[in-house]
Amino acid sequence: MVEKSGKSKENHDTGSGDSSYADSENTTNSTVKRKHDDHGVYFETLAANASHYLDIRSGAVVPAIQTSTTFARDNHYRPLNPANVYARDNSPAFLPSERVITDLENAFAGCLFGSGMAAISAVIDSIEGNRHVLMPDSLYWGVDSWLNHHAQKGGLRVSRYENGKAPGLATALAQLVGAGDKPDLVWVETPSNPLLHVTDLEESARLAHDAGALLCVDSTAATPVHTRPLDFGADLVVHSATKYLNGHSDALAGIVLTREESELWL
Repeated sequence: MVEKSGKSKENHDTGSGDSSYADSENTTNSTVKRKHDDHGVYFETLAANASHYLDIRSGAVVPAIQTSTTFARDNHYRPLNPANVYARDNSPAFLPSERVITDLENAFAGCLFGSGMAAISAVIDSIEGNRHVLMPDSLYWGVDSWLNHHAQKGGLRVSRYENGKAPGLATALAQLVGAGDKPDLVWVETPSNPLLHVTDLEESARLAHDAGALLCVDSTAATPVHTRPLDFGADLVVHSATKYLNGHSDALAGIVLTREESELWL
């Protein structure tokens, strides 16, 4: 994966050279608060004002749409802005959205994709080691179809657990670890689509990490308004931003967010 918008100081450049976020240098994982917290910025405020976006040149508070796919270089073929080389890797048009969702999720960094399935497949395709993932037996049909018809042809091994029962994940992990076949990635979808199974995220993180696996949570149905999985120990969060994050049936997008910098993210 390519490192994208994040909370470290070096990642606050919006890529245009003319935009910034108010007090962005001081933003930390403790900044976002709920209505009854005592410190930081209200969650609702961040959502409403796009994490204090401001275009320095014009004074605009609404991000412009940057359509350029490639970016200028100087006489020595050095990019005028090192952050922008080609839109596939990095585009100023994506950064405001990545930034605000990163803030709302209390994430280290976030990366937008062209769809939820693109985000999900990027995470799973990035898994190394035994290429073994532990998936719930009830999840979004698009993920199920992709796993059955494409991923396993590429050498990915998929095991399942019952996400409609409390001990489902613990039982499956105990069996796999006992057989010397631990997964590299545990996948949780909560609430699940379409059966709305709810999974204990803190317990899932503990179980996954005890087994030496990463935990990725598909939080599409919850959104950070209701659940922030990284706060409960998840390593990665994915959303189909087409659905509740957008909410207007007029955009196709996905996003992956990480709790911390890691080899997988870089």
